[in-house]
Amino acid sequence: ERNKGLFSEDYTETHYSSDDTEITTSPPVQDHCYYHGYIQNDADSSAVISACDGLKGHFKHQGETYFIEPLKLSESGSHAIYKDENVEKEDETLKICGVTQTTWES
Repeated sequence: ERNKGLFSEDYTETHYSSDDTEITTSPPVQDHCYYHGYIQNDADSSAVISACDGLKGHFKHQGETYFIEPLKLSESGSHAIYKDENVEKEDETLKICGVTQTTWES
């Protein structure tokens, strides 16, 4: 199903330039792109997919995690699907995204 509450009305993105200048923008949110759900007949499954500019995301099926993404040089709309275990891992050190407020409503 469509993930309607993924972005807040005041959503912003912040990144830093090569000289450490903070750059914050308020990009237009394409909220029709994002979906979440599960795989039928698999109670432990989950899926999180973006459908804009090709399919991107991941899903869990029968205890395995898979990723899907468009092939970079393909004009045919082809996608790659691969298992999490086949992804080369970076440093496993804890990463922090910078979120400072967490209010969850169901």
